[in-house]
Amino acid sequence: MKNVLITGASHGIGRACVTDFSRKGWSVIATSQNRDELERTRELTGVSANSIQLVAADLATDTDIDDLVQACSRGGDLHGFVHCASGQTDPERDAELSGTPSEVIDAILAVTIRSTILLLKQLMPLLSAGAPSNIVLLASDWALSGSEGPPVFSAGKATVAHLVLAMRRELLSRGIRASVIYAGDVATYDRSWTTPKWKLVVE
Repeated sequence: MKNVLITGASHGIGRACVTDFSRKGWSVIATSQNRDELERTRELTGVSANSIQLVAADLATDTDIDDLVQACSRGGDLHGFVHCASGQTDPERDAELSGTPSEVIDAILAVTIRSTILLLKQLMPLLSAGAPSNIVLLASDWALSGSEGPPVFSAGKATVAHLVLAMRRELLSRGIRASVIYAGDVATYDRSWTTPKWKLVVE
C-alpha cells in the first residue's frame, strides 16, 4: 500500500485530497490543527478508519513538525506529500502591508514558508525511499505575477512555488517529482461542501 501525507486536511482542497486518495486505496496521514475537523474529514471519506491516520499538529511549531515526521516514518516509505496548509490571512484587513499586523506576518511566514522548508527537508529521506514519489505544493493565484492579493500571503505562496524550482535538481536526484498548483477562486465543491466537482488523478 502506498503512503501519502496530506496537510491542511480539515477543509477545502486538503479534505478533498484525503477523500480521493483514501478511496483509491492509499494509506493517508492527514494533519491539521483541528482534531475534530480531522475526524469529520475521516467520516466523510466513507472508508475504513484504519486507512487514515490523523495527526493534529500546529505547523508553526517545530516539535509538532518533528512529531508529524515521526508519525510518517512509522508507516514506512512515503510515496506522496500533498502540502495544502498555509498561514491564514484576512483579504480585507491584510490587503495592504501597512495594515497587516506583525503577529499575522509572523504566523503566515511560519506556516506558509518555514514549515514547507522544514517538512521537505525532513521528509526527503522517506520520499526518496519510496521513489518514484511525488510532492504537490499548493500555491495560490495571488502568487502569480500581476495578481492582486494580500501581499504577505501572496509573497509566501510565491516562495513556495519558487522553492520547487530551486530544489528541482536535488529532488530529481532522489527520485522525487514535484508539482505546484496555483489554486484560485474556483467552484471546487457542490453546495454541501462535501463532494469535489473536480477530479484528482491519483496513480
